[in-house]
Amino acid sequence: MHLFGKILCQIMQENEIDFKEFAASMKMGPKYLSGVREGDVVYNHAIYVRIVDGLKGYFSEDVYPDIRDKLIRASFGDEE
Repeated sequence: MHLFGKILCQIMQENEIDFKEFAASMKMGPKYLSGVREGDVVYNHAIYVRIVDGLKGYFSEDVYPDIRDKLIRASFGDEE
């Protein structure tokens, strides 16, 4: 699994973020988010940026920067 997808799944589970609600809030088809989360498909980097930006509304301003940085670093990572 791609490191980004693994960390995204972990963050969503730990913070009880609903997958379908999150995809809808970003106006992103669930298939794109599923592909990223499962690591089946590697998309254009803009998709990863959009997902990271979409998480902003789920976290306070003091927590979000750490989550953003963790996911951005992971988006450049390889499979684990």
